[in-house]
Amino acid sequence: MRFIHSIWIAMFFLVPCPLVMARQAQEIPLGLDSLKGRARLSALLDVTVQSDGPGPTKERLAQAKEASVLARDLGDPLAQARAMSQLGYWQYRDADYPGSLETYFQTRELCTKIQDRSGASLMEEQIGHTFLYCYADYNNALKYYLEAFETAKIANDSNRIVKTMSFIGDVYSQKGEFQTATSYFTKALAICENPGAPPRGNSIAQMDENAEYSLKMAQG
Repeated sequence: MRFIHSIWIAMFFLVPCPLVMARQAQEIPLGLDSLKGRARLSALLDVTVQSDGPGPTKERLAQAKEASVLARDLGDPLAQARAMSQLGYWQYRDADYPGSLETYFQTRELCTKIQDRSGASLMEEQIGHTFLYCYADYNNALKYYLEAFETAKIANDSNRIVKTMSFIGDVYSQKGEFQTATSYFTKALAICENPGAPPRGNSIAQMDENAEYSLKMAQG
């Protein structure tokens, strides 16, 4: 049985929005143990960037926890939200799925409090990912993808709108509701094809492929 996965599935647990990083994972800076305050926080945030490759998960988990506490103590809620997001990722990597979900919910609450709507949308998306990939819970995955979509619309964040619509389409495809999936894919495709939209690599071709496949399945 073929499952439709958009280009964004390959970006599972990556977080390119105001909440989180746009930098690549780095090695632990020399002299990390001697750093204090904001310098230490910055170094911890850098070293705990999400990475799909092999790595010292337990160490990164402890560093992300420290970064979250340090950011809170320094009164930096945006850095705290970023640290908590990365903590949720490393909890996932450590197979602590309940802990990861709890952290993502807490991060969503913090993002909402500081009016980072794009960050809140991202956390709702991550919650959806966790339900889908860790628990195979399609209903809850769809629920939080839809919430992420609505929050992205409030934020007027076209990039996040496209991503969440893509995930929603994927779930509907896997549930066999191809007509509904096609609707989401084609709407996302229209945004991608907008000349004023930010570049998204080969996402246009991927959206077109997904929409075409879903339409064929819907037509029998």
